Amino acid sequence: EWTTAQTASVTFRGDNLTVRGYGRRHRDRFVLIAGSPAVYENRHRSLLVGTEGDVRTTVAGGDLAGGGELLHEGIDSNNLGDRGKLRGSFFGEFGRPAGSRWRLVAGLRLDHHEDFGWEASPSVSASRTLGTGRIFASVARSYRAPSFTETFYTDPNNVGDPDLAAESAWQYEAGGSLSISGARIEGAVFLRREIDTIDYVRPVDQPPWQAQNLGEMETIGLRLRAS
Repeated sequence: EWTTAQTASVTFRGDNLTVRGYGRRHRDRFVLIAGSPAVYENRHRSLLVGTEGDVRTTVAGGDLAGGGELLHEGIDSNNLGDRGKLRGSFFGEFGRPAGSRWRLVAGLRLDHHEDFGWEASPSVSASRTLGTGRIFASVARSYRAPSFTETFYTDPNNVGDPDLAAESAWQYEAGGSLSISGARIEGAVFLRREIDTIDYVRPVDQPPWQAQNLGEMETIGLRLRAS
């Protein structure tokens, strides 16, 4: 495999405003058998160009932020074809100052994808200081559209699916932390529920692997940290 990449970005930062433009160009050549390129060879050229900005201010004793993003992704490939997609988002967030006993942050992100339309991803988190400790809880939604590889890529062992749906998830977490004599202990439990999870599956010993939406998946976990 041979790859090359070029990246560039420019950023403007004011008192309450940040604006950034960026680009990334990537070339990839993959040969399955180095001595026999004719057996199987892929050539990809991709380009990503985008701009994003956010503004921050103080309103009603809290921190308010808002902004947006717009980007175009394109690929020219002997395997995936010549394709492009445009997507953008708007987001806003409001939180009480970090120095207060109560800390509350609420946000909303709206994504638009030309193939999947609008998706909303809200989030809320809250925490409270109790002596030398802290308790916290959060809930948030996330969303991801399938990639060019998952939808269009094909080789002898892997097959994409152009009809894939976007995957989404809700995640919940609650926990607390405690500081004693210079030591800090933190723990939390979390639950993640995914819908239309994208992964590759196949019958046992029967290639190829096929990209699919796998329905629903639930993950329950415990996170512990001490320092």
